[in-house]
Amino acid sequence: MVAACIAILLILLSTLLHEVGHAYFLLKHGIPIRELGIGVSPSMLIGKPPAKPLAAFPARTLHFAFIRFSMPQIAIHALPIGAYVEPDEEHETRFNALSIPAKIEIYGAGSYVHLVLATVLWGMIFALISTYAILLGVHPPREALLHMLASALVFLALTVFRGFILRHGPLVLGALGIVTIAILFSSPEGRGSLGGIVGIAALASQSTSILDILAIVMAVNLSMAIVNAMPLRITDGAQILNALLGRAKAPQKFQTSIRRTSAIVLIVLVFMSFYNDIINFVL
Repeated sequence: MVAACIAILLILLSTLLHEVGHAYFLLKHGIPIRELGIGVSPSMLIGKPPAKPLAAFPARTLHFAFIRFSMPQIAIHALPIGAYVEPDEEHETRFNALSIPAKIEIYGAGSYVHLVLATVLWGMIFALISTYAILLGVHPPREALLHMLASALVFLALTVFRGFILRHGPLVLGALGIVTIAILFSSPEGRGSLGGIVGIAALASQSTSILDILAIVMAVNLSMAIVNAMPLRITDGAQILNALLGRAKAPQKFQTSIRRTSAIVLIVLVFMSFYNDIINFVL
């Protein structure tokens, strides 16, 4: 149970950092943040605005030594399965006037954060293995050192080519996600492999070390990077697709059909994930 709680807390922290990524790039483009939401309301699952939060903390300015930081309003919602940032409504016109690459950068920041977190966790896992080997008085496994080197190179690439990855990565990840879902749905085994938060908690509860927990959180972050980039009604990938269709001046009926289709796919994925969780870990 403790392992499951640690894994869930780390995943929730990852989700919060996802939203911090959005906030950073909104501020970079001169769009103030009105509200930071922790958790989501049921209305948001069908694409509607957040409902009244369970608790809200007003915006305030924090002072740390010579640093002044403006905190937006913080809203706490019922379902601890995500987070969100709401831009200042007075600057909506400025946001709409941003270029498509700038919007993709803002929307793609969440998936980028998950890629960075997955890479950091990858390196941490094998750094801990190497450290443990040294404490036992043996040479670290060659494979662990290679994984540490590979994770460091990937992290360096994510840092050096951040702009390129932010603008093109979401499109690649979204396409990868669509292909992956199509492959999974093509077989009973694939459909049965879909899982959600219950499955994650169940797997984490079986963990025997911190390495197992970190591996689960790493895999979840990688999955979140891909799923979030897919155009599934409420994801950032859906916002990117909407921006691209709007720029291409696609017919309104076509855009509506795309949104409805993505909503249906999302509902099916959520239903199958919960169904598999119940069948595999509850019954």
